[in-house]
Amino acid sequence: MNKSPQQKLHDIFSSIVIYPEYAPRPIIITRYNWNGSMEDFIVEYYINQQKVIFHYSNELAEGTGEDLQNLDPFEQLEIEVKYVKRMYERGIGAKEYYPFTEAVD
Repeated sequence: MNKSPQQKLHDIFSSIVIYPEYAPRPIIITRYNWNGSMEDFIVEYYINQQKVIFHYSNELAEGTGEDLQNLDPFEQLEIEVKYVKRMYERGIGAKEYYPFTEAVD
């Protein structure tokens, strides 16, 4: 059974719970929005009040210098959100592990 894009997004975000060190309660991502495009795939989501943007396209993938072209954008989104989760929980991170994600102030 093929899932709809909205169901895939729901599955990704509902499966991730962030347990930041020294935080009184976990963070659950409940606010997210997809632009509806598979070619220029953009998902905005919020971790607490911090806006985060995931932007994937084949052109952007070519620019990374890695073999990231023709990946499923949903799979790449899940990989990067899970990495951002680890960063929040451990307080460390390296940008090359989430090349399509930007935090917006």
